[in-house]
Amino acid sequence: AALHMVLVMLCMVHIHSRDGNCSTTIFVNDQPSVVQTLAHCLSVIADPILPPSYYKDYNRTVVKADIILNNLHFINEIEGTAQVDFYFRLFWSDPRVSLTTLWDQVNPELSIQGAEISGLIFDNEEFMYKLWTPDIHFVDAQSVDYIGQTLRIYPNGTLQWSRHTILTIVQPYFDYSKYPSDKQIIEIRFESYAFPTVFVEIEFNDIAVMFVKNGDPSTGTDNFKNNPIWKFESFNAFVVESVFSEVRSFSTATVDISVSRQSSGVILRLVCPIVLLTLLAGCTFWACPESRADTTITLLLSVSALYIVVFANIPMLGYLTKMDYFTFFMFFALVAICLVHQTTNMLMQKQDKWPLRVFLFRLAEFIGRVFVIPFVAIYFIEFFPTTYAVRAIVIALVCGFISVVCFTDAMGVVSKYVYSMKMVELKMDRPTEYDISTFEIILFNLVKYKKLSISLSEHSRMRLMKESRIKQARMQVDDGDIAMRPFGST
Repeated sequence: AALHMVLVMLCMVHIHSRDGNCSTTIFVNDQPSVVQTLAHCLSVIADPILPPSYYKDYNRTVVKADIILNNLHFINEIEGTAQVDFYFRLFWSDPRVSLTTLWDQVNPELSIQGAEISGLIFDNEEFMYKLWTPDIHFVDAQSVDYIGQTLRIYPNGTLQWSRHTILTIVQPYFDYSKYPSDKQIIEIRFESYAFPTVFVEIEFNDIAVMFVKNGDPSTGTDNFKNNPIWKFESFNAFVVESVFSEVRSFSTATVDISVSRQSSGVILRLVCPIVLLTLLAGCTFWACPESRADTTITLLLSVSALYIVVFANIPMLGYLTKMDYFTFFMFFALVAICLVHQTTNMLMQKQDKWPLRVFLFRLAEFIGRVFVIPFVAIYFIEFFPTTYAVRAIVIALVCGFISVVCFTDAMGVVSKYVYSMKMVELKMDRPTEYDISTFEIILFNLVKYKKLSISLSEHSRMRLMKESRIKQARMQVDDGDIAMRPFGST
């Protein structure tokens, strides 16, 4: 009889192991014990460390996930990484651990809040039975730190696993071409490492991404959206089937978090000093002509030093960013201003002999005053994001600036032009006394005869007159030498 009873009990254990019906509640001191009941349940079911979908009596295990974003710690432009702080929650059902008779004998709130069993499953090394939990891994993880975790069991074998996660992920697809007004997508991908889709399928909950509130949950702000550098834009959550072979595929879940850089700080600290230095270079057209080139070269070196600071904050890329284009343009503008100043310094020389240089010097100065400062200002507001009000104010100031400069300097240019043309006409009337350049002849023909050309005969005549003046000057020098020699010298 005793042997018969043992066989009956073994058959019952076998039945429990196949059906996974943990209907026995274990009492300790006349109180139902969640821990002892779960331990007994895990001891009577087959392979609790494997998913229930391994057996033909169960369908594939569907694991639903959601993410509660807490903070965006940083985006490292140099290393191409991002660190995100969030709560990672997984939900699945394991009918083998339904604990059907337990829930009616404990506090009713326990069936709503769930029974906490993480200390038993994860932290108790002496506990010989382990419960299967999804082996989710992050595909692009550089490091994963779990600050805390909870594992709760609900009626009908529903389980919830929540982990406070600090995830550092590598993001090779960051696009810095619009730096410092760039937008980035932080891509968090995760999947089951060992179990293909035929056994474990990943899905998102109806609300895939949520946020931790700062303060009152109903009126507080979202921590993630208070980042001082990056502004949250939107998110997108989806699941794709990653096929590794003809018979093996995995569910890969992806959460794309779109953020945009708050560029005002970068623009004020790095871009505005470069703009101001270039505007100062434009102001050199009002400075003393002899010191203009040296001042502009000094400003060019200052911009170069600022660009070194900018370059240290962005990675070594194979393409140019918006900041690179802007800085290079400022470089070219400063170099062009240096060349203009050097040219005007040359035009200042021998103005008595070449009167047309007076007009060209004044014209170059006028063009620099009219175009450099307005062009830099317009380029700045077009290159970097600004409000319509700021654009309107800058454009109004530029128009007023151009009007004032044209009003004050245009008459000076005209007067220098009239003076130069009079002097050129005087030289044309006395070709035997003055040297006349080809450019002066062309300008004289354009003004007087409305033709932009010079004939070969005019060019030959001017060349012969120049040679005659040179020969005459040499003869005068020779005569002077002969007159100064002492009497009787050879």
